[in-house]
Amino acid sequence: MQNSEKSDTSLSWELKIGERVHTIWDPQRIGTVKYVGAVEGHSGLWVGVDWDDGDAKHDGYLNGVRYFQATSPRCASFV
Repeated sequence: MQNSEKSDTSLSWELKIGERVHTIWDPQRIGTVKYVGAVEGHSGLWVGVDWDDGDAKHDGYLNGVRYFQATSPRCASFV
């Protein structure tokens, strides 16, 4: 999915791109859904989140594939 922010939302159990979310373990950790779909090399459905706190692993680029563009270099993760 090179250079695209499109994702497979048909499998997304109601999550939508742009929706605001928080983690179960820390309701203060809030982010924006940027991607919902498959992630190369991993099974299942994944959600790409751009976290407000900027404390994450990447910017939406993972293992050579751009899934989405986060607001800064280390504020995104897949859950």
